[in-house]
Amino acid sequence: MARHSERKRRRREAASFETLTAERMATTGHAVARATDGRVVLVRGAIVGERFEARWTRLRTAAQGELVKVLQASPMRRRPDCEYVDRCGGCDWMHIHDEAQLRLQQQSLEQLCQRAGLHPLPEVVAHRCGPPLRYRQRARISLRVNNGKVQLGYHRWRAHQLVNVSDCLVLAPALTQAFAGLRRALRGAAGEGEAALSLGTGGRVVVALR
Repeated sequence: MARHSERKRRRREAASFETLTAERMATTGHAVARATDGRVVLVRGAIVGERFEARWTRLRTAAQGELVKVLQASPMRRRPDCEYVDRCGGCDWMHIHDEAQLRLQQQSLEQLCQRAGLHPLPEVVAHRCGPPLRYRQRARISLRVNNGKVQLGYHRWRAHQLVNVSDCLVLAPALTQAFAGLRRALRGAAGEGEAALSLGTGGRVVVALR
């Protein structure tokens, strides 16, 4: 018990609150900033060029930050259409306008090539392979059934907590329409698991439960 309390105390001491400025975007969609001690901080929900308040936790090589308040917003910022985006850990680029997403992802790729020592840089041509929403034809979702209540969705970012969703804007409509059928089918079950959904031949939804 004493060792457990000591670990909790150390985790609390490791948390820092600071005003940061995002220097660039990582390929994950997180903004890269530097704390006053020089440590690299990855902040979910921030955009390159923005100034913001963040709460961050030290890790071995970098640090993970939680966006608290945007002080100077980027013109690339938008209000996401998804009602779950602040809780769900699935989409890390949705707070950025579509064309800006493409441009920032291209820049991230070019920076990776530079760090890998690729000189001269290969030409990177960015183009969309589909619409920004309703394009995914496969998904893996988490399930939990307790006392007849069915929860279905994705986990919070860096947490085991399940975010219960009724829709997912990046999935093909047929996949999200299958959510209701899954809830009905699992109502008498109990426990936790996963469901792999995919769009099969002729638009049929294929579901594999684990």
